[in-house]
Amino acid sequence: MTIDEIEKEDIWGQTWKDSILAGLELIKEEYWKASKKQGKTTFHSYHEGYAVLLEEVEEFWEHLKVYSNPSLTDLANRKAECVQIGAMALALIIHCEIDMTLFDVINE
Repeated sequence: MTIDEIEKEDIWGQTWKDSILAGLELIKEEYWKASKKQGKTTFHSYHEGYAVLLEEVEEFWEHLKVYSNPSLTDLANRKAECVQIGAMALALIIHCEIDMTLFDVINE
């Protein structure tokens, strides 16, 4: 996809950029919600992060294989699972960032 295509409006007047920004906002909100619920903003280890991310991907897979002709509710559930996958991926990215920062501090 080119930059021009990202900025081009579809028949509903929305651009890919609008969809991307809306998706990122949903992921950010889900990340903060999960962080508050768990009482932490990242994982204890990469293994824990992998396990949580894998669980979310498997839940998404369950939604895909059950419904070959999904209803609007099914599609909303798929979207919610994708948002949760994105939020857990964000938590892993933050975990990496923290480790990289600590590595830099230790090795100065």
